[in-house]
Amino acid sequence: MYSRASTALTRPVVKGAVAAFFVLAIAAHALHALTGFGGTGSDAFFSQRVYDGVMVAAGLVAVARAVIVRQDRLAWTILALGLSSYAAGGLYWSLVHADDVTPPSPTGADALWILYYPCVYVGIALLMRSQVVAHRAAVWLDGLTGALAIGALGTAIVLPRVLSAYQGDTAALILNVAYPIGDMLVLGFVVAAMTVGWSTVGRAWYLLAAGLVVNSLANSAYVYSVATETYTRGTLQDSGWLLAAGLIALAAWQRPQVSAGQARSDRAIFAPLAASLAALGLSVYGILYHLTPVAAVLTVATLFAVVLRLALTLTENRTMLSHSQVEATTDALSGLGNRRRLMPDLEEAVQSPAATLVLFDLDGFKNYNDSFGHPAGDALLQRLSRRLDQAAQDHQGTAYRMGGDEFCVLLPCSGAAAEPGIGAALVALSEQGEGFIVTSSHGAVSLPDEATQAAPAMQLADQRLYSRKGGRRSSPRGQTKAALLQLIDETNPELGEHAFGVAALAVATARHLGMDAEEIDEVGRAAELHDIGKIAIPNEILRKPGPLTLDEWLLMHEHTMIGERILSAAAALAPVGRIVRATHERWDGEGYPDRLAGEEIPLGARVIAVCDAFDAMTSGRPYRSPVAFEAALHELRRCAGSQFDPRVMNAFLEIVHSLCEPWRDEPMAGASSGS
Repeated sequence: MYSRASTALTRPVVKGAVAAFFVLAIAAHALHALTGFGGTGSDAFFSQRVYDGVMVAAGLVAVARAVIVRQDRLAWTILALGLSSYAAGGLYWSLVHADDVTPPSPTGADALWILYYPCVYVGIALLMRSQVVAHRAAVWLDGLTGALAIGALGTAIVLPRVLSAYQGDTAALILNVAYPIGDMLVLGFVVAAMTVGWSTVGRAWYLLAAGLVVNSLANSAYVYSVATETYTRGTLQDSGWLLAAGLIALAAWQRPQVSAGQARSDRAIFAPLAASLAALGLSVYGILYHLTPVAAVLTVATLFAVVLRLALTLTENRTMLSHSQVEATTDALSGLGNRRRLMPDLEEAVQSPAATLVLFDLDGFKNYNDSFGHPAGDALLQRLSRRLDQAAQDHQGTAYRMGGDEFCVLLPCSGAAAEPGIGAALVALSEQGEGFIVTSSHGAVSLPDEATQAAPAMQLADQRLYSRKGGRRSSPRGQTKAALLQLIDETNPELGEHAFGVAALAVATARHLGMDAEEIDEVGRAAELHDIGKIAIPNEILRKPGPLTLDEWLLMHEHTMIGERILSAAAALAPVGRIVRATHERWDGEGYPDRLAGEEIPLGARVIAVCDAFDAMTSGRPYRSPVAFEAALHELRRCAGSQFDPRVMNAFLEIVHSLCEPWRDEPMAGASSGS
């Protein structure tokens, strides 16, 4: 797309030489017009040789751009034709009519100059199509509005003078009306192009637009001055044409943009705003003075376009609002309704004669995520969501995703009539394969029999869900856990009592922290089994009344790793084993066995660490008496930020008073082993 020749076209040395030629030539022409630089004898040289040389050079540069560079070749070929035709018109005038005192109108030069306009229109349109690959109808309408406003202003200012100057000479009138109309259309095309392609235009666009605008202004000024008989050849006004040609030539010399972009309309709103103000101003002017029919029509068209733009904006805003409302109530991953959509639906359901709210939580999903990665986990959630949605629809219900691995279904029936729908949902939310099995637990509430308000219905369903999830002892995982707990109890009953107390505190703390149902379940099981590794520690160390020796401490520190190895023997308990291993890590990184710190420590392990320390202090040790309730809390607060996670500590403190109220004023009964 961008050849060696086109690369050479934009080399700094070449660009500098071309730019220097145009700058010096245009500056010399302007200096002569202002100060008479070169003397009166050089008037013909500047007004013909310099003028025609710059115009021809600009046309040749545009032709070279079209020949050498493939990108936008057709657009620049047509622009080069227009610019060359304009230069040829100037040459024709210099050679044939330069010495005429009263040149005829029209002439052959006029035909060449008029050809410039359609070439510019087509060239700009092709560049717009090339540079802007996507846009909204409103952006195109902004461009049209700006173009109409420019046309209305130009015809209101220039046309009256032209019409009055050429009355009776039809050919001259048509020709001189064609120029300002053509220039106004050029300005309109430029405004439209800059509006539509606001975010994609580059330096070439700005230079081209500037050149076309300067040329149109110079043409309009020429027509006006001729109509008022104030035009003099060789003045600074002629330098405007040279400046326009130089800018267009430099635009052709710029490296073209390789990729097109998405059109934007945020800042383009200034175009219709300015156009509406211009149209209103012309309307007021038309009341006070006379507007030509063309200017009046263009003014009305501008106002109509502005009104149409407002209507389109209102429609777009309504569509955006509708989309925003849908997005706000839709889960992005699954496409199901989210909690925001569920709650209004649930408010209606509790007022209906019969409905059933069912909450679901996936079992085994966290292990699946840990084993196969989050992208695979997201894909699994999407598959399950599609199946759940279909199952709900088959039973005239609605499915929702609450977040994470939690789902919900609302069924329009209750009691036995809801059982087929619940069963279908449970089947939909299950999948198994090599190395994994994902199922779900659920909690159901009949409406309005069991709840007449949305919030209590959700709370009751959540309680039943967790109760069912935590009480599934018939599963292999539940049976394995029960066997290990029995082993702990048979080996050391005190460890079993301690584990029960820690588990109760850990589950309550985890729930207060907002952990999901499966995470809470894992925390509870890890808390119950966090001391499983101590069955490998000799009793004389566990029950030693005095301080432990260094070797005894080192052996004691291995109990978390032993616990992980025991639990990892059962695949379903491997995630629990990872939590157990980290239960004696410290927030400041000074714990064991891996010296993890801060967020590196699993959240469940951080929860158990706080609950374990509290239960150990208030239950006592073989070598010391139990600590009072408030004293234990004071010690925990003191260690927050060093030994314990401050966030976990705050959650624990908020729930511990209500859970442990009976033992506030005395040590908690029982004894447990060392930590």
